[in-house]
Amino acid sequence: MKWTKSLFHVLFPFILFFLFNCYTVFASASMDKMEEEDQGSFYNPPVDYPVTFSKGHKRLKVKATEERVDLTYLSFLTIDPERAKDLDDALYVEEDEKGGYHIAIAIADPTYYVHPFSPIAKEARRRSFTVYGYGAPIPMLPPKLVRACSLEENKKRPALVVDLYIDRNGNFQNVPTIYKALICSQNRLSYDYVNDIYEGKWFGIINPNLKKRLFLAQKAARALKSYYSDDWEVMRSQDVVSEFMMTANNAAAIVLKKRIKESIIEKAVFRAQEEVGSRALYSSKSSFHASFDLAYTHFTSPIRRYADMMVHWLLFHPGYKFSDATLDHINRQQEGLKLLSSFVTH
Repeated sequence: MKWTKSLFHVLFPFILFFLFNCYTVFASASMDKMEEEDQGSFYNPPVDYPVTFSKGHKRLKVKATEERVDLTYLSFLTIDPERAKDLDDALYVEEDEKGGYHIAIAIADPTYYVHPFSPIAKEARRRSFTVYGYGAPIPMLPPKLVRACSLEENKKRPALVVDLYIDRNGNFQNVPTIYKALICSQNRLSYDYVNDIYEGKWFGIINPNLKKRLFLAQKAARALKSYYSDDWEVMRSQDVVSEFMMTANNAAAIVLKKRIKESIIEKAVFRAQEEVGSRALYSSKSSFHASFDLAYTHFTSPIRRYADMMVHWLLFHPGYKFSDATLDHINRQQEGLKLLSSFVTH
């Protein structure tokens, strides 16, 4: 009996190693099988999410580490529709000494919790998007996980931060960097509230520092838009957020292309468009988006778009690979949801 226990203790580490490697192999094989099953089909997601995310997740309380920079001291803010629940992005802007801007765009980081071959990742892949417009949203990720990731006011959250400097004309002054961070949004604002401030229609009490930060964000957004357009006289809150998100997506594409060139990754996920007016599709073969006239991907909405999660894994999950069948499936889901939306609205 003693000998049996002793043998078990000796073999236990090897058993764990074997099980871990088997999990990786079977998970990958399962993903391949799922891609074959998805081929040519549209997955209409049920409202009820079949995979659970436990509140007691061991990593629910994220902490700053050597790999995750503590930026909780920075005054990030979110600007979203009044009733928005999925807060994907937060902004921080400061002027630099040369009259340009230092911009930090924080994006929610669900891949902190979700391994690319986990059951949640597989179900998220099937769904590909969160579906809006049919009553209650049909989520791509479990609602509890979304709440754990959403960049709520005064809540510490894991994020991926796009960090860059631009001059007053919107030109990049450095190669954009993307890194893991811990942030704590200081203000949750609505589009209407910020628009009232921009238009001088808000007569309530407002913190002077917050007002200054909002107009600084507007100035930086105008600089970004002036890089490709002279039509920026009216810059509403929605336009401000849009400019920052487009910039973050462009920056992520630049970083992905750089990593391909350096052979860190074999291929990446891009949002490509051959010519203005044609369909924009997810692609691993082209990074060019004709409407924006630049390299582009989807990086800023990982809570509700699977392609964005894939980009996050490509950036920070060493060894992550994907099949083009996954991109084919996402493109089919996108087209199917558009058709479904058209059918429902008519």
